[in-house]
Amino acid sequence: MDSELNITTYKLIRCDSHSRHTGGVLMYIHETIEFNIVCNKAINANMWCIIIKIKNCALKWQIGVLYRSPSSSDADYVIYLNELINEYLKESDNNLIVGDFNLNMNISSTYSNQLTSLFAQMAMIQRISFNTRITQYSATKIDLLFSNNDQIKTECGSEYKISDHETIYFKVPTTKYLKMRTYVTVVSWEHYSAENLIHLLRAYDFSRVSNIEIENRVQVLNGILTEAMQTLTYEKRIHKQLRNKWYDRELAVLNKRKFYSYNIAISTGQWHDYNVIKKLYKKTIIFKKKKYMENQVLKNEGNMKLMWKCLKDTAELTNRREYITQK
Repeated sequence: MDSELNITTYKLIRCDSHSRHTGGVLMYIHETIEFNIVCNKAINANMWCIIIKIKNCALKWQIGVLYRSPSSSDADYVIYLNELINEYLKESDNNLIVGDFNLNMNISSTYSNQLTSLFAQMAMIQRISFNTRITQYSATKIDLLFSNNDQIKTECGSEYKISDHETIYFKVPTTKYLKMRTYVTVVSWEHYSAENLIHLLRAYDFSRVSNIEIENRVQVLNGILTEAMQTLTYEKRIHKQLRNKWYDRELAVLNKRKFYSYNIAISTGQWHDYNVIKKLYKKTIIFKKKKYMENQVLKNEGNMKLMWKCLKDTAELTNRREYITQK
């Protein structure tokens, strides 16, 4: 993508504290990730937690972030955490909880052992091996990451350190993304039946129609029928798989960015970014479709009819691509 264009959008989820001094967590989630918010709650002004469930990933993932105030009771904290895990995490999913637990795992204590046992019930293991808060007088491991997926590896990103805590890097193995989905609005007829329509029409006072001029009656009756049908139907938003096999996730993201930059251009009057992404989107469509058809030609070498059809379509796309490039 052109280096001049930098339109990346994220969804921000917050769990705020009422205090100006401590508490609260947030998550930034990339625009390409479909998710549900499983948990967003503050517990007794001592612990804040957000958990999301990723929808468009071949593996089932629940990912959470939490912060626990160091002034809170260790005993109460373990109880709250136990309730949180049992309520929101599923053993069949890939689970990951990361955050500032404010419980030093370098020291074997009653509560650090209880914390380990608590997550072990979900087969979740603490994955951070380095100290996460280092001062002149101490080195503690209080920022933790628990997961039941053995592929999770953590690293210390000290170059982006913004507090006295270390920055933690980790990658979530997704295997692959599911096929992109597109959403459409359709009319649902599930509440419609001839009997329901007749029932509504019988309740209407048609005596008023008899007093209308004959040429206007059809229009009035049509309005009555339309109103009855609208009562029995409603619009709903559904998703469907994209039928174009060459239309992949990259194109879907580019298209979303195109509409995003268009809205910005409308509000600011600055059209450069929109024109860049629009041109890139068109070029990428042609490239993806051409590549797909070339692969189809190779796959159908034994079927002359299908192969020549693919060759013809590919030639048309090539001419179109050259035209756009020159333009």
